Amino acid sequence: MELPEELIDDPLTKIEKELEQLTEEKKKLVSEIKRLNERLKYKRLELQALTPILEKANEDEIRRLQRQLRRLEFKISTQAYTPSIERKLVKKVKEVEERLMKYEPYIKAKKKERLVKKDIEELEKAIDEKEKLLKDVKARIKEKVSEKKRLKTMGSSDVTLADVAIIEREDK
Repeated sequence: MELPEELIDDPLTKIEKELEQLTEEKKKLVSEIKRLNERLKYKRLELQALTPILEKANEDEIRRLQRQLRRLEFKISTQAYTPSIERKLVKKVKEVEERLMKYEPYIKAKKKERLVKKDIEELEKAIDEKEKLLKDVKARIKEKVSEKKRLKTMGSSDVTLADVAIIEREDK
């Protein structure tokens, strides 16, 4: 039969309960860190897989084409042209878009790379936070263990109130 916590005045029992809670918290933190490390490992592999795609493309050419496309689209949307000039501009836009389509896998991989790098950064921050919490919990566990040892050594030579009560009954 387990007594309610309010009725337990024994400091040793309280420390053991606290140690139990801290140990449970430590286990949770360790499992979270392992889970985050697995995700980090996966994200790093994902980033590594993007490298061959990113190395093949000519970034300067892509930027030049994107700039050219933006300029043409801006020109068409902001100025009034004769139908023949506008058709020529639209034809030019289509040509630039077709040339850019050749680099579509690179553009998608570049976006993916940015997202993956952001994920990696967030995961590393989360792991650091969890490791700090874990370090704190381990320090608290160490304190409780030393407090428990201290109480055990003190309590072994002291006479408790329960011992005194039993002694009085024997005298009657």
